[in-house]
Amino acid sequence: SKPGQMAKWGKITSAIEKELSGSLKEINLTLCKLSAFMCISQDLVDLGPQWLDQYVRETLAEAIAMTLETGVVDGTGKDEPIGMTRDISSTASVQDGVYPRQTVKPLLELSPRALGAIVADIARDPLDPTKARTVEPGDLIFLCNPFDYWKRVMPATTYRKPDGTWIRDLLPIPADIMQTAALEEGRALLGMPSKYFAGLGVYSKKGV
Repeated sequence: SKPGQMAKWGKITSAIEKELSGSLKEINLTLCKLSAFMCISQDLVDLGPQWLDQYVRETLAEAIAMTLETGVVDGTGKDEPIGMTRDISSTASVQDGVYPRQTVKPLLELSPRALGAIVADIARDPLDPTKARTVEPGDLIFLCNPFDYWKRVMPATTYRKPDGTWIRDLLPIPADIMQTAALEEGRALLGMPSKYFAGLGVYSKKGV
């Protein structure tokens, strides 16, 4: 829909002058298949059907979850999801279905000023950069590689309280810190997950 529009003040007896316009954006949803299989040796069959069933289900579920996470975070858009790291603007140069990554911005410290500058860019309405959208507490997530978390993020966001106890993952902005192997070392992602959409489709012989 369009960015927030302003109404108009007037006298209680005045005519209503402000007309709001609205529009719906058509979104092209492409259904891709995420699948995996595994071969079972006869030795595993001998362990019993109940154990084998649980083993196969958990192994396949883990593989699918890891691949889905990678797709949501950094998917190219070609036969897979468009990841949060990708540029989906109208000016993005999409080559053979592959979306380019967004421009990387340096983050030298996890200070209020440095993080606030990035959140200020997120607060710009993507449909109209001259307008702002509210970024509420709980709207933000900070994703980083596990190596970066333990070497950089954890030391910078862990504090000792006067009573001797420790608190961790405390950023100067209201963002939840999450680790993901889908990001390479040295890169992080700050975004609003509520603005990301991924659907689930079920395929049958009759169609989707």
